[in-house]
Amino acid sequence: MEETSKQRKARLEAFRKRKAETITNTGEENESNENSKTLSFRNYTPLNEDVRANSIVKITKPEDIGDDTVEKTAQQIDLFNLAPRKPNWDLKRDVEKKLQKLERRTQASIAQLIRMRLQGESESTTDLADAVRATEKGAESENESD
Repeated sequence: MEETSKQRKARLEAFRKRKAETITNTGEENESNENSKTLSFRNYTPLNEDVRANSIVKITKPEDIGDDTVEKTAQQIDLFNLAPRKPNWDLKRDVEKKLQKLERRTQASIAQLIRMRLQGESESTTDLADAVRATEKGAESENESD
């Protein structure tokens, strides 16, 4: 039993040494990583000169920024888009396609009614010119009576 306890103690001691070595190695690696890192102070100006020298500072010229924004805003502004729309503009947009169909049908039916009227008049009168003259005379007589 004494022999097994000595072996166990030796293994534990070797394990502790290995663990201590890894801790010191990682500590050295952390120090080298910390030295290679550079700090970026966006909202803070460091007071320490060493830290200020190692920090990264990117400065943009305000003149360049101003020119770009003026050009972009000039392109983006459209007076048609700025004007307020009526509350039912979307309804009108949706109904417009249906109204175009109805407009074509309406025009076709008006043309058909005119043809029917001309045919009815042509049966009563022999000539289209006579029908036109008759309508002109009727319009003149209405104007004189007023």
